[in-house]
Amino acid sequence: LEVERDGDDITLTQRFSVAVGALPDMITFTPDGTKLLTANEGEPNSYGQVDSVDPEGSVSIIDAVTGTVQTAGFADWNTGGSKTLDPDVRVFGPGATVAQDLEPEYIAVDPNAPGTAYVVLQEANAIGVLDIASATFTDIISLGFKDHSLPGNEISVNDQDNNFDPQTFDNLFGMYMPDAIVAVDIGGTTYLV
Repeated sequence: LEVERDGDDITLTQRFSVAVGALPDMITFTPDGTKLLTANEGEPNSYGQVDSVDPEGSVSIIDAVTGTVQTAGFADWNTGGSKTLDPDVRVFGPGATVAQDLEPEYIAVDPNAPGTAYVVLQEANAIGVLDIASATFTDIISLGFKDHSLPGNEISVNDQDNNFDPQTFDNLFGMYMPDAIVAVDIGGTTYLV
């Protein structure tokens, strides 16, 4: 693959195919156009069935010049792995490892640190921090919970009466579980939106 870049325009002049992780969901280039990142969702087809398949979620990093691929996964957070998972990260698949349960949805490359990408792990209510050069996840950050007992966090819970009636509820917490993400630079600080 030959990549030509003119400002924000990227021209691909040669094509090749590569193998990436299971069920690529979203694809993005790094700002310099040299790497292509795929969010490999690895979503299970079912649980507990004879034909159940639950692949591991991952992000593949494709060198746009050579076509080489590195894939970053989450095995370090599995039971007995080298990293400890924040207990607020939602892991829920029956019998699934952490690596199987984390399902990358969307990727944003940090405009102030282009060697870092942020990966939405929607169902886990978390963000994975990816070091692009080493193809490793350095952190998994829980997004926490929204307290629906606080003013300003009201919700309307009845979907049967066609009446929008937001209220607060004691001891009720919601998860954010974002899908898409973008990283923006505002005054030299990176914000994830």
